[in-house]
Formats: sequence, C-alpha cells, structure tokens
Amino acid sequence: METEKEKTSYGEFKIADEAIEVIVDLAIKSVKGVVDLHRNPFSNIIHRLGIKSNTGGIKISVNNNEVTIEARIIVEFGYNIPEAAYAVQQNIKKSIENTTSLTVKNIKIFVDHIHFSNE
Repeated sequence: METEKEKTSYGEFKIADEAIEVIVDLAIKSVKGVVDLHRNPFSNIIHRLGIKSNTGGIKISVNNNEVTIEARIIVEFGYNIPEAAYAVQQNIKKSIENTTSLTVKNIKIFVDHIHFSNE
C-alpha cells in the first residue's frame, strides 16, 4: 500500500511503504542498545525472488495519511529493554513525521532477541 496521493501545484506524489520502511530501519538502528531488526532468516532469498513479503522485521500500514508501524528488534544484552523500545518509538515517530509529514498513529515494538557480545 502507498500513501494517498498528495497534490501540489506541480502535480501529485505518493510515498511508497518501502520508502517509509527505510526511514524506520534507519531510525531503529540509530538507537543506542539496538543491534538490528529481527528478520526472517529467509528474507534475503524471498526478496531476491521478487516475492513481496513482510520478512524484514518492519510492517507498515498507511490509512488517511496516518501510519501504523510494527517493528521486531534485537537489543544488546545489558541495555534496559523498555527504555530501548521507548527510544525506538520516539525516534521512529520523529523521523517519519519530519521526513514525510505523515502522522504516526501507532508504533508497536517487539523485542524478539537479546544479542550477547560473544554471539
């Protein structure tokens, strides 16, 4: 799904979900204590085959220029999980709203794994 068409004096534009996913991905990875997204181990293969599937750890839904986001993350051992998840939510909201002018309606964060330095 894409955002609704925005009209300007020059024409119209849409923001693809994939573009929003990139913004979310960068916002997540910039939070201290968050290692990465928790991805399906087959996500690279599925992506290369051209199959559109939510295997990358981020799910985006846009309705009436409001964005709902679900993200699955990996947190570094030793970091406070609720604080890391809250920081991710804040960073996603700020990044999406500043970059796209869309309104973030809801952000669900799932901490799926803890990373140990020796892994």
